[in-house]
Amino acid sequence: MSEKFTQEKYNRAVLVGLNAHCLSAEENADDTSMEELADLLETAGGVCVGTVFQNKDAPDPRTFIGEGKVAEVKQLVDAIKGVKSPYNVNALSQKLGAAVLRHPQTMKEALAEILASREQLLQGIRALGEAFPGRFVLLPCATNFATLRMADGEALYHYLGEQGISIRYTGGLVRITCGTAGENRAVLTKMADYFAAVPAKGE
Repeated sequence: MSEKFTQEKYNRAVLVGLNAHCLSAEENADDTSMEELADLLETAGGVCVGTVFQNKDAPDPRTFIGEGKVAEVKQLVDAIKGVKSPYNVNALSQKLGAAVLRHPQTMKEALAEILASREQLLQGIRALGEAFPGRFVLLPCATNFATLRMADGEALYHYLGEQGISIRYTGGLVRITCGTAGENRAVLTKMADYFAAVPAKGE
């Protein structure tokens, strides 16, 4: 892990808002005020990774939000600290991710596009399996890529690479990430060309 990423990791923050009956509407926290606070945090170089609200009759004189809620926030912070990313995600990526999380509708629309793209790719691969039986096994999929087990996977990997199409091959498995409709059609077409031109391994 790079030194830069380690430093950025500690700029993550959980924001806590209080809604108390004795406070005015302007003083109480709500979704809008917490979004503004998150924006201020980002301006200062931080990233909001969680938001907690506390409803109380009045602020706690010692802990402001109440000891129970303090303990809850501590558990959340400890859990976040324990999460280690498998990638060196830079500060810009973290901030973009935090911004997207504050727009759930945009996330839903993006997810719908990914699922539609994946289904198009999977349908095309299933059709290839019917047209060229025995050439590969399509493994169960719950991600944004299709995984094939095939004897000549490495040859397919190199063939598609020569056509300017990038896939992954490791451990006898071929991984094809879904893309745009045009990209999916392109990889399916080239796969069909390969299966038609190259005999199955062992034949």
